[in-house]
Amino acid sequence: MALYSVNPLYPKNDRPSHPAGEIFSAVESAPRVLRFDSHGIVVIFLIVLVTALLASRGFAQPQVSKVANGTLVGLVTGPKQEKLPGVEASLSAQDLQPPSVQAISNEYGQFRFGDVRPGMHILEVSLAGWTSKRLYHIKIRAGNTLHVNITISPLEKPVAAPSAPIVFPSLTGPSNPTEGPLDGTSWSGQRFGHPAMQDLPSTRTVWSILDSQATGVVVDKFEYGGLKTGRAALFGAHGASWTENTYLLNGFDVTDPYTGGQPLMNPDYDGISEMSLVTSSKPAMIGGSGASLAINTPQPDPSFHATLRGFYSSRALQSQNMDARLKGLGFPGPEMLSQLGDESGQLGGKLPLQGEPWPFFVSLSSQQLSKNLGGFAVPIDSHADHALVELAPFVRDSKRLNLLFSAQQNFDSRDGADPTVQPSATLRRKDDFQQMQARWREIFSPKSVLQMGFGLTHATLSSGLQSGVLGVPTLNLPLMTWSGAAPLSTSGSRVRYAANVSMAAVYDGFAGKHVFTFGGDFARSDIANSWDAPGGMEQVLAGGAGAEVIEWNAPTQARQHVQDFSAFVQDAWQPFKWLSFPFGLRLENSSGRAVGSRGRINWTTPEPRAAIAFPMFHGVMLRAGWTRYGHALQGRYLDYGNPAALGWKIFRWQDTNGDGLAQPQEITQLLQVFGGPYSSINANLQRPLTDEVTLFAQRQFGAHFAVWAGGFFRNTHRLIEPVDTGVPFSSYTPATITDPGIDGTLGTADDQQLIVYNQQPASLGKDFWVLSNANYTALSRGVDLELRWRYGERWQADLNFTAMLTSAPTNVGYSPLENDTGAIGFDVTNPAIGSVGANPNTLLFTPGHTYFDRGKFGKVNVYYQASHGFRIGFLARYYDGLPFGRELLVQGLNQGPILVRAMPYSDCCGLRTLFNLTVDVRLQREFALRKGTVSAILDCVNLLNSNNNTSENPLTSPTFMERVPLSIQAPRMARLGLAWSF
Repeated sequence: MALYSVNPLYPKNDRPSHPAGEIFSAVESAPRVLRFDSHGIVVIFLIVLVTALLASRGFAQPQVSKVANGTLVGLVTGPKQEKLPGVEASLSAQDLQPPSVQAISNEYGQFRFGDVRPGMHILEVSLAGWTSKRLYHIKIRAGNTLHVNITISPLEKPVAAPSAPIVFPSLTGPSNPTEGPLDGTSWSGQRFGHPAMQDLPSTRTVWSILDSQATGVVVDKFEYGGLKTGRAALFGAHGASWTENTYLLNGFDVTDPYTGGQPLMNPDYDGISEMSLVTSSKPAMIGGSGASLAINTPQPDPSFHATLRGFYSSRALQSQNMDARLKGLGFPGPEMLSQLGDESGQLGGKLPLQGEPWPFFVSLSSQQLSKNLGGFAVPIDSHADHALVELAPFVRDSKRLNLLFSAQQNFDSRDGADPTVQPSATLRRKDDFQQMQARWREIFSPKSVLQMGFGLTHATLSSGLQSGVLGVPTLNLPLMTWSGAAPLSTSGSRVRYAANVSMAAVYDGFAGKHVFTFGGDFARSDIANSWDAPGGMEQVLAGGAGAEVIEWNAPTQARQHVQDFSAFVQDAWQPFKWLSFPFGLRLENSSGRAVGSRGRINWTTPEPRAAIAFPMFHGVMLRAGWTRYGHALQGRYLDYGNPAALGWKIFRWQDTNGDGLAQPQEITQLLQVFGGPYSSINANLQRPLTDEVTLFAQRQFGAHFAVWAGGFFRNTHRLIEPVDTGVPFSSYTPATITDPGIDGTLGTADDQQLIVYNQQPASLGKDFWVLSNANYTALSRGVDLELRWRYGERWQADLNFTAMLTSAPTNVGYSPLENDTGAIGFDVTNPAIGSVGANPNTLLFTPGHTYFDRGKFGKVNVYYQASHGFRIGFLARYYDGLPFGRELLVQGLNQGPILVRAMPYSDCCGLRTLFNLTVDVRLQREFALRKGTVSAILDCVNLLNSNNNTSENPLTSPTFMERVPLSIQAPRMARLGLAWSF
């Protein structure tokens, strides 16, 4: 699926000012494509394909006579036979006045004109800084193809190309900067290529790019120096749930169909040519209500080239940021590096095959991390390995077939490591991912292009118990400490098949110009999950005394499938050169069912979108739009009503002998049941929807500076939650307790009377959960500001700033797995944390700010290419703190100990952790060799050695107002790198 609602298919007056060779690479990643239903998939696919073919002829090749047309294929080279990409070619008939037709040479110096009327023509080629050439008496014959080779020379005194506009993708799209902002690509977001990925400091993961450079984006764990190696970050943008984020690899969806919001891959950082992030105003070819991260791999280049990179850091290159404040609070210490290695190699060229050689690209990389965590007794090891191979076995003029295979493996020796978790209670995580793709692209003319493809994604996910561990899993409330073994081990697989097709065409006719994009895609995901538990139980202590025992139905295994079919049409209607109306419609059908379950979900949803773009006073361009998004059908919804899915019973435990081990005679009353065997899916369950209103404005000042500002408002409704129909709210009676207040001490002035809800004894254990639509909404609103400076390729700077506000009811707790509108159901290992709406206690002091709402945050990046091969990259980012409120453990209720909010978690009276300010710097020096270039690199992460809190203890206690940290920023770290390329 491509991100762009318009392709590089413009008449001369609206032609994109592409960098050299970008016209065909932009088409390669052009519009996203279709999802078909399983019934009649072959028939529907053929119908869409034939319709696209016919439409391409109809839009781009109007039949004016019965005479067969011809084709012109050109090759442009320099005096040393070097291939010249980005050359502008213009073809016009000698006996006619313009309009002419245009093309731009691809990375191989080739351009093509198809469906040319027979007769004599004039061909003109030009490239900034090179001599232009015009050829007369070019004779095109009916039904024939004419090949023309053209050689041009560089000017003795190079002529500077006119300054191109500074591009903001909210108005002009990431790969299609035009002379004006009315090309129909109206999404909001950013495109990251070079130098964003290679010349600015990063941890060499896509998550660090989002953390340090993406406007309006917050990640769940700040990416400091590679300490999160092998872990996919969760991130939020514009108040959307992280579970609604989607990941695309060369246009194919590689998002986990079970949980949503996480990728079934760990991208090879050096195997990425560019990536684009779409945060709002999505065109019709992109689904999902969250952010969409589109990753593209490099196009295989037949010229032989290679790159080797290596990065290294160790404990000797890391500082210490513990100070008197942290030591006085008893903080055990931050994450500390032992050793970090990061190696990669890429190779490209042509396979030495008989006949036509195949261009290829190969990338291999590995990252290995060993670290220690303060308060955690053992070292933590993790690694991430990647392999990617891409071939182009068929390249003919404007036709191209690409084949890709990619594989990754992530390993973590202590998944879940935390100072509050004993090493024995962690898991050994190992995830394997593979992706296979076949992609076909055909350019029919400079005004129409067809794309289609097939993809397969496979993943094996495993989190196993530590070897040789004995002991009952035990949770101690309210300290949230874990001991014994881990409560559950899990394993699963995901297999996703996808097919897509799309057509894009430009049509100049009645009532102005139209840029059409239409197509669709189909995907089927087969999901398997298994759960196991040592001894089949978990103990819960409250204040050190036995309180509850959880019994699982493990081992158990569940299987399900999810199907998605979508069709879309998008048009950027431009009735006048100064006015554009981008509008489109996306139709989505999502269905799913678990094996052995009667419950089924089937959603069909139209998702319209419309906008208007026009110039205002003093060169300001304005765009306003409305978009409706449908939410994804997540496979975990199908666990409800599935007797094979994980389920559990909670019993009261009276530790009569005080030994801290639950005995059968001490396990008494059934308190609660939950999970697949005790639930169902509402037959009228509807797809959640998000309505988004956006307003963007842009202005460029001179040749080097531009400003972009945008506002958004999002309203999410029909959210999904489990409703306890067996124990309704009428089964609870109010009870008044004394809350010790913010000082955690009873009998002081800040004590308050808090109303909680006690469950009636007759209803205990009678739970039955129905997955239903909630009767509340989630709101988010905010503004983004971007400032950009561009001084050629030597100097550039970007500053972005976001101010936002969210309001939504969420589960009790403040992690992204709790304080998020997409987090449904209970924390299966912690019964004290309630699911929003499950009982009256979960609604205390709601709604509030969600996890990724940082209030105000901004990012700055600067890149400077100095003399003598020096390059300097600078990043700085500021975040307001994590929102949270005070929690109180309530005991003595019939349903057992629970955690409730004792104060709001909004700006009116809630709390935030301290702000976070981080500065990273890269210094790089290039040395030219006889063969290629060597670069020496020095990165310094957290240059200021800040130690601000990233999370704090929310529990009511006498030390609450001391803002006791649970985690802080990792200390300053240096990293050394060396790269060789030719």
